[in-house]
Amino acid sequence: MKKLANFLLTALFIAAPAAYTQVKYVAVVETEVDAQSGAAIGLTPAEVRLMTAELRREAVRNLPSDKYNIMTSETVYAQGGAVLEECAEENCVIALGSKIGADYIVRGTISKLQTRITLSVEMYETENGNLVASSDPVRSENIGELIEKAAAACADMYQTFVKTRRPAQKSSSARYIVNVNVNPADGGYVSRSQDKAVYDAGEQLVLKANANNGYVFTGWSGSSTSTNATLTGSINDDLTFIANFQRTYTLSADVSPSGGGAVSRSPDKEVYKANEQVTVTAIPAKGYAFAGWMDAAGVANPATVTMDGNKMLTAKFKVVYTLATNVSASGGGSVIRNPDKEAYTVGEKVIVTAVPNEGYVFIGWVGAVTSRRNLVTVTMNRDKTLTPNFYRKSVPQPIAPKSERADSVKLTTSAPKLDLQEKLRITYGVGGGISYAGDFGGGVQWDNGGIIAMPSHLVGAYLSFDAAYAAISIGYSQGGGMWNTPNAVDPNNLPYMYRALWNIGLYAKYPNMVSLPIAGTKNSINIYPMLGIDFEYTVSGELDFENKPVYVLDGNNPYGYEAGALNAIWVKIGGGFDFYLTQKVFASFELLYGVRKSNWLETDQAEKNGAGRPRLGHGLTLNAGAGFKL
Repeated sequence: MKKLANFLLTALFIAAPAAYTQVKYVAVVETEVDAQSGAAIGLTPAEVRLMTAELRREAVRNLPSDKYNIMTSETVYAQGGAVLEECAEENCVIALGSKIGADYIVRGTISKLQTRITLSVEMYETENGNLVASSDPVRSENIGELIEKAAAACADMYQTFVKTRRPAQKSSSARYIVNVNVNPADGGYVSRSQDKAVYDAGEQLVLKANANNGYVFTGWSGSSTSTNATLTGSINDDLTFIANFQRTYTLSADVSPSGGGAVSRSPDKEVYKANEQVTVTAIPAKGYAFAGWMDAAGVANPATVTMDGNKMLTAKFKVVYTLATNVSASGGGSVIRNPDKEAYTVGEKVIVTAVPNEGYVFIGWVGAVTSRRNLVTVTMNRDKTLTPNFYRKSVPQPIAPKSERADSVKLTTSAPKLDLQEKLRITYGVGGGISYAGDFGGGVQWDNGGIIAMPSHLVGAYLSFDAAYAAISIGYSQGGGMWNTPNAVDPNNLPYMYRALWNIGLYAKYPNMVSLPIAGTKNSINIYPMLGIDFEYTVSGELDFENKPVYVLDGNNPYGYEAGALNAIWVKIGGGFDFYLTQKVFASFELLYGVRKSNWLETDQAEKNGAGRPRLGHGLTLNAGAGFKL
């Protein structure tokens, strides 16, 4: 009858209730070599084990498996029962059989007679120590032939034993073997509540699978398919349990530099099974961008990692900056960036182009760059903002036929005679507009011929107040310029100077010195000279080096300079012209050339470096605005 056996968690081992034949356990112990002739025989331990294994194989082949269970060598040796010691024969058999839980003991004995080796095999019943079977002695001059003859002799012995012996019916005192193995061998071990070679029927047993470091328990096979590490039940049959383990690996994730971002894992676990797939994602912090994996994961993000070993991943991040290109509130155009990206790496160059809409003209950039060129290059060494300014073109008037326009517009250098109040009509008013100021000189010059120029280009707005022959203007502008030199040892070490300032100007002018009337109208273009002084008060500034930190002019930089180190007084001369747009609204344009006294930064640099002197600053100012007649 087929046996039924299951080993379940918190359940019992269940055996079929019908009566069946009791299985007897047969132990083939290690073959003995006769002590008197052992040295003369010259057999190695390996040859002796080979002989014992052959006796066990013949037992498996010839003893019916439903009546006899041939104990494995591991079970026999695990209980310390390998040989029969020197003692009374039957007592040794009884003692050894009880020790290893065997019903029968089979042993071989090797001796030497003259030149031939002799082997005899005996089988004992451990209950009473009786000899129940024996083989005919076999002889040979070499171990190989002896093993072949021993196999045949043992087969006859086992077959004769089977014919003459009748195993008793299994009783309630039946005993069973529980074999436990692990897979793989180094994956872990199994602990038993009772660690014995055989167990009585109905005896309780607890097995627990314990994983070694680097492994995880995955489940049982054999007499149980449970995935619980602990099994509890009663024994009612021979059972075999295999604890299965799987190799595990760890995945460590780091970032470089610290604070540059983070790494997420999916699934996120402490350990992963062999060949498990893990998705890792690099998450950059603000001001950083992902730059690749320092290990074998490449540059993909997210990346998939196969866990075939312990892994260490490092996500690399790089500093990036943003470039904001905002069109001024007046609109009038758009901006093209090349390359056009959300963020840029340190030192990356961006070509920015201002594109005016139809009916508008581009007049200049403010912000990170001050230039009137519509195409500029920006070097990204910090977050920057760049704003283009556009100006709406005036709408041209239709041209009348020649015969109709002969006297419509006549410009003449001879001004009509006007009374003083008429000549001064524009000077009594208030206005404002946009301005550009360029400083083309400045800097320091040394006696050895070395020169460092500190130019700047500023764009801003102003308000003006006119009263007869005087005018006062207040303006705010910002911008900067790259220091340059024709003969420095390391010109690349010079900074870009940025500043923002307020300026107050006081000018004398002769209004309407030249008037160019437009024939047929009461309007005229009025030209006037100007002379005055202008004080620049710098409110903020910084020196932006290519390979150094930005020096903010707040007194905390290595030079100790504050923004006021750039203050300067200008003397300006020039002129302008104005004309009415309506009865009370006029437009004006002014162009001035000026020179200035050296500022404190230039003076200090000349003194610190010795044998130097500040260079004269000079430049142009262009104002364009409109006003109201009071």
